[in-house]
Amino acid sequence: MRPPGAPRSAWRLFATGTCWSATLGQGGIATVWLARDLKHDRPVALKVFRPELGAVVGAERFVRGLRLTAMLSTPVTLPLLDSGKAAGRWALPERLRCGA
Repeated sequence: MRPPGAPRSAWRLFATGTCWSATLGQGGIATVWLARDLKHDRPVALKVFRPELGAVVGAERFVRGLRLTAMLSTPVTLPLLDSGKAAGRWALPERLRCGA
């Protein structure tokens, strides 16, 4: 079931593998949802980007940024678990880190 306020486009993209429960935070470029990765049975932070982000930054540059982020491995960087796009909205699940 899609929680109130969850964007339909990202919900369709991740509905089969993710159970959404609550909004964790919202900023200038994205809203972060508390979700559960059903395939791996683990909590995740699902970051859903604003639809106009691709138009401002450019899709190619955004994808390049995702690839660079996926290669990062530092103690202060959250690992990128997946990414996808539906109806013009990018979304990506990240490891849930409480208290950060």
